Amino acid sequence: MVPYSQADLMYDAFIAKFPTAIIAADRIYAGTIKKTIYENCGHGWTGGGCQKSTIMSDIVKWMDAH
Repeated sequence: MVPYSQADLMYDAFIAKFPTAIIAADRIYAGTIKKTIYENCGHGWTGGGCQKSTIMSDIVKWMDAH
């Protein structure tokens, strides 16, 4: 998880470095890179409406796919 303000910068830098990377679509976890924006979440799980269980589930799905 990174701050929202840095997500696009990191994503774009990764794609620039690895232009043949497979970008994972929404709800797909098998790609090389995946960017998901979680509403009401800041860096380090902060934010009043941060859905930690959803994020953790997505992380486990990503790890299982790799």
